[in-house]
Amino acid sequence: MDYKTERMIYQISETRNKILEHAEIMFIEEGLFETTMSNLAQTIGISRTSLYRYYRDKLELSLAIVVKRLKELNFNVDFKEEADRLPDGFGRVGLLLKRRWLAPEYDETYRFFAEFDAYYSGSRIPQEFRVKMDEALTPLKDLLLEKYIREGQKDGSIRTDLSDHLIHEIVGNGIRSFHQRLILRGSVLVDIPQEDLEIIMDEYHKVLMDGIKFSNGC
Repeated sequence: MDYKTERMIYQISETRNKILEHAEIMFIEEGLFETTMSNLAQTIGISRTSLYRYYRDKLELSLAIVVKRLKELNFNVDFKEEADRLPDGFGRVGLLLKRRWLAPEYDETYRFFAEFDAYYSGSRIPQEFRVKMDEALTPLKDLLLEKYIREGQKDGSIRTDLSDHLIHEIVGNGIRSFHQRLILRGSVLVDIPQEDLEIIMDEYHKVLMDGIKFSNGC
């Protein structure tokens, strides 16, 4: 019997849900840097030993919240009918980016994603990090973005000199990284004038879309 199987035997779904609920609140309100597993166990009213039966470390717990938030995001953001009415894949990609990444009602989720990325960087990246991320996030990959990119390449609205996979990574990582940086830093970004903060994501969206649009040279 491996360690994970042994832990599962002693788990109760009600306690697991309680841990996730409190951890999500603490990680978002106090941050991953400030929240310790000891503080979390004390807040919940269980021992650290009990907490570790459910989640072996902060990575496993915070990653569970990333997965939870991604599932909620994928479920809540519904624009497929509107997208299907657009004439080409280029327009559908642009709509997806606005509805899934730039809607202000999801800023709390993206702030948590940004903190997760900041925390698990440099020397804090554990050895098994990539394996765990692949296992947890691959089933939640944005297949709709890939689909719209392929449609755009087929209908002639998106450039074809780059693969659909590479365009997916450029667009997805680009808008995600820049948006999260703005959410975390906002008005203290010294390289962005204050009057530009309200329009900069819309303009970045336009620049990003211009970069994948088909032209005679692509």
